[in-house]
Amino acid sequence: MDLTDRLRQALSNTEGIEEKKMFGRTAFMLDDKLCLTAGGTKMMCRIDPAMHAAYLEEDGVTEMVMRSKPMKGYVYVDEVVMPTKKTSIAG
Repeated sequence: MDLTDRLRQALSNTEGIEEKKMFGRTAFMLDDKLCLTAGGTKMMCRIDPAMHAAYLEEDGVTEMVMRSKPMKGYVYVDEVVMPTKKTSIAG
């Protein structure tokens, strides 16, 4: 299953989620606000800007940069660190 399908399945029971094409990827909107995008082996996540530095310390998390400017409140998460059915966040 590709990343977009994994996210779609994980969000399937969440009310207010809508899919749109954005940035050449599939975007998942929550109440008309960008929440996640999926493309290739990374997902872009909207996060609390106050937690930005803390998230960047996590394995597989990198800063989103647009036009050479870091985008506080958005990060990329590599698929290899995302839980699957075989693994869970709890381990």
